[in-house]
Amino acid sequence: MSEPIESLLKSDFETARAALEADGFKERLLSRLRIRRNARFAMLAGAGGVGAVIAGAQFASVTGSLEVSSPYVRELSALAQQAGFSTAFAPAMLASFAIALGFMATALVLRAEN
Repeated sequence: MSEPIESLLKSDFETARAALEADGFKERLLSRLRIRRNARFAMLAGAGGVGAVIAGAQFASVTGSLEVSSPYVRELSALAQQAGFSTAFAPAMLASFAIALGFMATALVLRAEN
């Protein structure tokens, strides 16, 4: 008596499984996740671009303040000039390294998102 019930349940489960496999749930879910990932990437890239614009606008003032306020840069400049090296670009290089560190941090965040 249990055989007809088992075969009936088996056929019902097969029908339900076939219907669930063909409903496209996985594709819809992956599509939504992809859209969210791309939106997150665009927001981070936009924030990085705005930060780059702000950093670029303040580059001259950062270099000037590094040149004036850092005794190490002045001492290095004096020693390097005695040795015959030009250190006119030392503050600009320090500011460039600071901006590069910011870019690397943004790249690490973007890499972690993907």
